[in-house]
Amino acid sequence: LKHGCTWSKVVGKLLELYPAAVSIPDKESGLDPFQLAVVHGKDIETMFLLLKAYPQAIHAFSSSSSSTS
Repeated sequence: LKHGCTWSKVVGKLLELYPAAVSIPDKESGLDPFQLAVVHGKDIETMFLLLKAYPQAIHAFSSSSSSTS
């Protein structure tokens, strides 16, 4: 995702082979895959499909945000 990979070109195929990848944060930034899709690729479609594949990412994100407030 940091290199601008899109769902149709790479990400969808990767998740078919390794579905757990959708829940693994980036080691350098700590961002979830759906966040990387927007930050690095500005790819809303990939972000949406990553969230659709792993909707728990929003809950985890909103829970950590509310606990730091």
